[in-house]
Amino acid sequence: MIELGVGRYRIFEGQTSLQLMLKLIDPASGHVLARTHSESFRVDDAALASLEQDGVAFRQLIGNMAAPLLRQSLGDLGLRDLPVADES
Repeated sequence: MIELGVGRYRIFEGQTSLQLMLKLIDPASGHVLARTHSESFRVDDAALASLEQDGVAFRQLIGNMAAPLLRQSLGDLGLRDLPVADES
């Protein structure tokens, strides 16, 4: 079983950061077998504007930042061959 969490995300004028945390858990025993985290930081003058309207642009921004982090974290856990949804 894989547990995925968002450690933190921040959005402020011109900057967005995101941290993902993953744990690989033995479903039979509940013991944590491995854990990792990855972080991303992006400078984007439109960061705050992505929160306007209904937040679709913000969700897309975070999704675009999260996909490579998820791919990296799965690799850190030795799970490189698992498919990850396309970023587009």
